[in-house]
Amino acid sequence: MEFTVDLRPADEPGSMTDEELEALPSADRDRYIELIDGDKIGGTPLFFQGDEWPDGGPWRLLLQLDPNWVPFHLNLGSSPRVLAFVSEDGAQGRLLVQDS
Repeated sequence: MEFTVDLRPADEPGSMTDEELEALPSADRDRYIELIDGDKIGGTPLFFQGDEWPDGGPWRLLLQLDPNWVPFHLNLGSSPRVLAFVSEDGAQGRLLVQDS
């Protein structure tokens, strides 16, 4: 079996703290989440259990994977989101799993 990747450039907003996100009007908050949600390489991370950056940063998002992983499955919880981060100098990485 062979798979291909469909890459599309995206213009995403910057990261917001939980407090900043909650202060937005509901429609703006929904739009923000829609813009940064989904499987992606790079961009702005979408935390769903608080803005839980790994210790030792600053970090840049390398990869974000959502719960509906097709065509593969990683047994990381009932509804996980996986966030992989890399240090600004590229020398270190961190993997964060948030699960409901």
